Amino acid sequence: MHLKLLGVEDVVEYLVSGEADFAVTILQEEDERFAVIPLYQEPVVMFPETHRCRQLVDAACAIKGFTLHPHIETTTIDSLLQLVRSGAGVTILSKTLLEMYDLEKLCLLPLRNPSLTRKVGIVYLKDKYLGAAAREFITLIQERVQTLKKIQVQG
Repeated sequence: MHLKLLGVEDVVEYLVSGEADFAVTILQEEDERFAVIPLYQEPVVMFPETHRCRQLVDAACAIKGFTLHPHIETTTIDSLLQLVRSGAGVTILSKTLLEMYDLEKLCLLPLRNPSLTRKVGIVYLKDKYLGAAAREFITLIQERVQTLKKIQVQG
């Protein structure tokens, strides 16, 4: 078995070219080429404008009649968190991302009644055979997400 993890903005080209068997990503509009396995929904906060969730937030802001004007934009979460730690500014991030990174020296303020959500799931080409290893890994991801959901409900 060979496992290769990629951190890319656009998973479509990797799936279509066969470089990736499946992807865990923010779900977009339906694309008939792909099968989708929903994992969870989370409130959307802000990423740099190159990210899909930032685009969703920008669209929601536009509906409410205002535009976000960040003073600094960065495409990496590590640099964004370092800028916040250094006092350069504040940011809005998703709960999922916050749980994945070191939050030392950061003050977290939860949003009240966040109205935006994003659907996160696994996508793969419908017409491409998924090997046993890929199917098993997908099952492991689904089981882990279910476990995390139970922990959140209990906590």
